[in-house]
Amino acid sequence: MNRYFRSPAGVLASESEVVNGIQGFLRLAAIIIQNHPDEWEKALTNWQLGRLEVIRLLYEQQRKMYENHTNRIDNRIVSLSQPWVRPIVRGKQNAEVEFGAKVELSDVDGFLRIEDFRWDAFNESTTLTTSPPLMRSRKRRFG
Repeated sequence: MNRYFRSPAGVLASESEVVNGIQGFLRLAAIIIQNHPDEWEKALTNWQLGRLEVIRLLYEQQRKMYENHTNRIDNRIVSLSQPWVRPIVRGKQNAEVEFGAKVELSDVDGFLRIEDFRWDAFNESTTLTTSPPLMRSRKRRFG
């Protein structure tokens, strides 16, 4: 099933035409930026330069996935505004993939303590072996 998009001028374009147009624009922007780096650094703010770097990394990831005919890549960027957020595959019925931080908490006498906080996916069982000794040492130290 083909999907079509309407431009502000009212022109219909297929999904592949839109994707090809975006890729062409990104390639052109990358060439201009590479050929004139000093001018870009003077004209853009630090925030804009950071965003531009994220876009460059995102383009590289998309290009690699396209060339390798895959939908998976390590440390995949899924948000321009929060490039540190990584997808976490859960396999739940309503949402197979979730986004956000994973937090490991310990509960000691009603007090919660953050044991691990990461933006990338990790297996909780790997921290299970290190948590009890840490909790015992904290209990000895703080009572």
